[in-house]
Amino acid sequence: MLIGKMKDSDEPMFLTPHHINQLPSTPEFVFINCCFLGRINPYAEEYSANRFKLAANIGTQLIENGVKAVIVAGWEVDDSAALAFAEIFYEKMLAGYNFGEAVLAARQHVYNKFSYSNTWGAFQCYGQQHYSFELKRGGNWQERTYHIAQEAENDLDNLLSKTEVAFYDSEDLLNELQSISKAIDEAKFTHAEMRQKEAQAYMELNDYETSTTLYDKLFQNENARFDVTALENYQNMAVNKEVSRYLKDATDTVSIIEKIDSSINNLYYLLQIWETGHRLALLGSAFKRKGFVLASDKKNEKDKIAALEASAHYYRQAFEKTGTSYTYSNWIIQEAFIVKAKQQKWGQDVTRHAKRYKLPTLAQIEKQLVEMEKINTDNDYEQVYWDITETIDIALCRYILKPSEKSFQDLAKKLKHIWALAGSKNKQQKQVINLRILAHYASFAGMNSIEKKLNGFVTEL
Repeated sequence: MLIGKMKDSDEPMFLTPHHINQLPSTPEFVFINCCFLGRINPYAEEYSANRFKLAANIGTQLIENGVKAVIVAGWEVDDSAALAFAEIFYEKMLAGYNFGEAVLAARQHVYNKFSYSNTWGAFQCYGQQHYSFELKRGGNWQERTYHIAQEAENDLDNLLSKTEVAFYDSEDLLNELQSISKAIDEAKFTHAEMRQKEAQAYMELNDYETSTTLYDKLFQNENARFDVTALENYQNMAVNKEVSRYLKDATDTVSIIEKIDSSINNLYYLLQIWETGHRLALLGSAFKRKGFVLASDKKNEKDKIAALEASAHYYRQAFEKTGTSYTYSNWIIQEAFIVKAKQQKWGQDVTRHAKRYKLPTLAQIEKQLVEMEKINTDNDYEQVYWDITETIDIALCRYILKPSEKSFQDLAKKLKHIWALAGSKNKQQKQVINLRILAHYASFAGMNSIEKKLNGFVTEL
């Protein structure tokens, strides 16, 4: 289905049932619009005869994937009329109307106000007529009853999708998840794939205790039909859980370090199965957090530097495999702290975690950041939350390398802008903790202005 044109090009961009079928999770509701470009072009002429059929195919595929309600524009629509349709539709849905009632009200409004256009009839609707948004605040979610496991999996997929946007309240999502879990238990479902999604959902909502319990049960299941990502997620969560414990009470650092080391060892085992960029990045993250927990005194200085160097080493290896701005920025940021603490220089040969290599120069780093920034901008129409936040990683990297009011304001602006658009409060909280970790390392390395700015920003948030 033609939905618009590629950025900076007259080439059309297409959405097909094949793309829909590859979505990583199932949203609860989908509204696919397409704009009217104000001119006739060969692409529009070529596809105008069959685009309503393509819309039907997409709508059908989404319903088959478990989406409860779908609106798909069957042909190009007038911008103003389409905006009015969306405004009335969402106004009614957010007021508690069901899907059928909201669509009818939107169609009537557009038909009466935009009589020159056939946009009112362009929106094809599929799914459950009585579907409505669950917008309760602060109360208990309705009782659920599952007859087949797929129903529970669909609800878990929908909830995981909600964690990607800023609209939903984290407590409400946790209440919803608990109602899903209760219904799963009552139905006595033991499907490994479903239990993995349930554990992941609790992890996304920072309920590490429940997530740990569910993952433990999952790994003990004789029917081990779960993804390897479950093992990766578990180790990453275990490290973050210990960091959260440290931030609440820093008195038991010996136990915290032991548990972080245990997760690091388990990640080493996963690397022995196969070395992937993701696992290398998880090791970089784990060592970064281990160094954060270690006290900044003479007794622990050597171990703290060693953790920083291990983090830099694994982020560098991850970058060599993936080429992502996330791994590159994290590598360079860790190097910045080490360079400052050990009074080294960019461009010189260094040893990190028993591996010797040459650091890039500041000019080479900036060139790489510019190239990655362009890639991220060109691909921003297809990114999920953590992909979008790679622009924050780049801004952080620039600020730590060359701290100034301008680079700090650029970082703050990007962070606030993205948070206004996407990401649950729990995802945002993880980024706040990362800022606290970086502020800590800045203080350790003697970069006091950076430490002060980052901690002040965290307090403001």
